Amino acid sequence: MYKNGISISNVKDFLGLSDISTTSRYAYADNEDIKKALETVQEKLSHQVLKKRSGKEKKRIY
Repeated sequence: MYKNGISISNVKDFLGLSDISTTSRYAYADNEDIKKALETVQEKLSHQVLKKRSGKEKKRIY
C-alpha cells in the first residue's frame, strides 16, 4: 500500500497498528525504487542548471 502512494499513517490505521515504527518496518524501498528516485532528482537538478545557464547574459570582456 505504501509503495502505491498511501501515507504511512493511513497504512498504520488500516492495519490496526498502534505504533508507526511497527508500520515502518514494512515500508521499505527496494533498489529499483531508490534508483528511480535518484534518476528523478538528477533530472530535476539538470533542468535547473540548464535553466540557470540559459538565463544568464553573456558578459563581454574587453
